[in-house]
Amino acid sequence: MKKIIPCFLVILLLSFAARSQEQEEARKTIAGAKMYFSDQPFAASNAGSKNSFTSSDFIYGRLELDNKTLAEAFGLPKDGESNMSNGSDCSLYFEVTVFKDGEQRGRENMWPFLYVWGKEKTNTTLNFDILPKPAKAKSMNFGTENFTSSGIASGPLYEIITKERFPENGA
Repeated sequence: MKKIIPCFLVILLLSFAARSQEQEEARKTIAGAKMYFSDQPFAASNAGSKNSFTSSDFIYGRLELDNKTLAEAFGLPKDGESNMSNGSDCSLYFEVTVFKDGEQRGRENMWPFLYVWGKEKTNTTLNFDILPKPAKAKSMNFGTENFTSSGIASGPLYEIITKERFPENGA
């Protein structure tokens, strides 16, 4: 199998989508936030994390916030104030970019909004899919912030890691 992703950088911009100006500021100012990656889905900890992957690996992510909830860190709407149909769930802007040998390959993912269930807003961690095994995929990405009028996707790297963008073998 081709080894095409041993060194990639994932840039995640997570924030309530309607606040794009605050999004960039939030990304820069979340003190103590840590990001982990693995070839297995995360459970209750970051055990099994790694930072190098091959084309045969599935990839999962985990965000850990230091004593902040997702709602506090990203200014998520309170229950009843969300633009989602149930008024509780919401979305985070979720951008993934791939680099190989220090060079960006392709554009960011097309479905940049990650669905956040209302009950997750009080969590201090967020597990999400990047390139999941189809049977284990859990994250939902959409093209619009309120998950209407757009296709749904799971795993933003599926649209980025293609033969056209990574035609050669090797590291």
